[in-house]
Amino acid sequence: MTTTIKTMLRFSAAMAAMTTAVCLLAATHVCNQCGYEIVGDANFCGHCGAPVISVAASTLPDSATATNTVASAAAGSIPEAMPAENVGEAALEAARKAIDDDFAISRAFAESGHKLQMLAPLLNARAIGVVSGRNNAEPEKFAALELSIAEIRKTGATQFVMCPRCAGKKTIPVTQTLRTLQDKTTTVTTGTRQCPRCNGAGLIGRMMPPDEIGAIIAKGRKAFAEKNAIDGRVKLAEAWVPAALLTNMNVRQKARLAILTAQPCDRCHGYGRQSCKKCGGTGVVPCTAKDCDGGIVRGDSSGLSLDTGSRPAEKRLESLTIRLDSECAVCKGRGETTCQSCGGVGGEVCPGCKGSGLDKECRKCRGDGLEECRKCRGAGFDRKGNKCGECGGEKEILCKSCGGDGHG
Repeated sequence: MTTTIKTMLRFSAAMAAMTTAVCLLAATHVCNQCGYEIVGDANFCGHCGAPVISVAASTLPDSATATNTVASAAAGSIPEAMPAENVGEAALEAARKAIDDDFAISRAFAESGHKLQMLAPLLNARAIGVVSGRNNAEPEKFAALELSIAEIRKTGATQFVMCPRCAGKKTIPVTQTLRTLQDKTTTVTTGTRQCPRCNGAGLIGRMMPPDEIGAIIAKGRKAFAEKNAIDGRVKLAEAWVPAALLTNMNVRQKARLAILTAQPCDRCHGYGRQSCKKCGGTGVVPCTAKDCDGGIVRGDSSGLSLDTGSRPAEKRLESLTIRLDSECAVCKGRGETTCQSCGGVGGEVCPGCKGSGLDKECRKCRGDGLEECRKCRGAGFDRKGNKCGECGGEKEILCKSCGGDGHG
């Protein structure tokens, strides 16, 4: 009977292990940089640190229509489209193709680099959609585009690093301080528990330093510029547009294009916040409660008396071995508390842009990107009644101070 029970227990253990393996296999995928397995919902490879392909890339709209749910969710954040009666059918077709190409480029960037590099092509696609009247693509597609941009900006600056509490091991030792018969204090390890800092993940998230964010975004802009230069697009401010579209755009459309693709604040790179200097971007600081040692309060053994009565030695040992440790009531055993400087978000308001994410508004055009034509002084024609050679009769030109993007 005993043999049968042991056999059944071994079989049950084997089945449990097999089930666990199948579950892990289902949740496992491979890092596209180093080939190591990535288990669960990790955002970065635990081996090489490469980013896992983000949700923003997989849900990025393509030539197919996006869902109505996405459209309604992002309806409030879509920039208002401009009238495009002046844009011909050939230019609209060029705009359609450029937008689809920008989506494809962003997916390629997501697969080969960091998700922040996707911003350059996605913002460019959004700008083209706005200045071409947005009638060159389905509204649902651009609603999904807005959500993708928002998701990238929300999570793109988060960096996952090894947990300093458990050194990536996911667990920490459980220790107790004991007083022995010889009236000495000793600390012993009684087991392990899940790391309270990373909740057993082995990694913690922190806001990347501004210089790292800027380097990644700049790399994406450079790669995007090189690709468009090869494809024959024309650059206007920071935007890349098909020549057929640019020649059909009026000056207000050009200014709008420049504003939507303007360079962000050079301090925070568009985030409006910088990594908190006090907590290093993690949102937490070491617990400052009195006697807290990594979430454990070491008890005070002073005043304890030894029982040297007539009881047997083993009974006296049991009564004399006194546990002195307790969980810190302030940090609940985590060893850390919320950073008061940043409120736990890991970032502080950027002193350069005051949280807007953009450079200072251009004093000359006041953010409009336009100024009155100097040659005709806003008349639109010269003394002979001909169209002004500088503004083409539009009375306005791109602001020469900011280049039309309304900032700087």
